Amino acid sequence: MKIIITTKKSLQAVIRNVIETLLDERLATQPNPNTEHPLDAYLNANEAASFLRISLTTLYGLSSKKQIPSIKQGKKLYFSKQDLIQWLENAKSQNHSSDERASHV
Repeated sequence: MKIIITTKKSLQAVIRNVIETLLDERLATQPNPNTEHPLDAYLNANEAASFLRISLTTLYGLSSKKQIPSIKQGKKLYFSKQDLIQWLENAKSQNHSSDERASHV
């Protein structure tokens, strides 16, 4: 490709074009900082207790009785945010169903 530059403005336009092309190519190869890391979907015990607004002791009790979804990795417990939300929704619907049964008795 042969480029003939006749004025200062045309030189600036060529330089601008080249820089924009290079930046576009460079940005396309960069990881997106807004992309979530796969482990962002999981919480440690402290984060899960805070997320659920319960004490850490209560969380450990529920987990040891297998009443709450958790993943044990070595000595650490992890909780999926999605599983915790679903667990809360299930508890909400179970409470609603038992309230309805009690009102019919």
